[in-house]
Amino acid sequence: MSEARGMDTGYSTGRANLYRDRSSALMTSTEISRLSCPNCKKILRDPRQVTVCGCRFCAGCIDQRPAQGCSAESVYTCAVDGAKYKRRDVRKDRGCQREIEFLEVDCPTQPRPCLWRGKLTDMEHHVSEECPKRLRECDLKCGGKYLAEELEQHMARDCHRRPVPCQYCKQQLPMKDLQDHYMGCDRLLECAPTANKLEVKN
Repeated sequence: MSEARGMDTGYSTGRANLYRDRSSALMTSTEISRLSCPNCKKILRDPRQVTVCGCRFCAGCIDQRPAQGCSAESVYTCAVDGAKYKRRDVRKDRGCQREIEFLEVDCPTQPRPCLWRGKLTDMEHHVSEECPKRLRECDLKCGGKYLAEELEQHMARDCHRRPVPCQYCKQQLPMKDLQDHYMGCDRLLECAPTANKLEVKN
């Protein structure tokens, strides 16, 4: 059972609140445990059930269980209760999948989540692409990481690699290189022979 080994494991919600649906109160720890994978300890993703014992795993977790033999009749061991099963004893748990598709979650971004609440199945897209509180690397490659909502200001006003024009020749170059540029700028030397004393203010 190796075809799903490259799949992701469960949904990691961290300390974020989970709800059974949009109108429900917070889920209890017992409810969360019932929908969690015993292998990765996260909310089940593409759940599979071992029919001989009833245990559920993420598709990407159950396929990591070592087998005895390498044929269609390979025998696997359930990681929870030690039950022996074969490939035909594992089925996609559509009922459980429907439950998970209804789950809602608050933004899990740490240390400062935003006000978003939405489908658990949309959470990863929100965190990686939409959340204003997610950390992003500076697009100008300065090496810093900033909140997505503050990145534009950083690149426009604070980043030492932000593009600025030479006030003499109008060439665009990174702010960090402006001082060195002034020392050899032909237009500046024509206008100000004392250019080597010029100080650049950030």
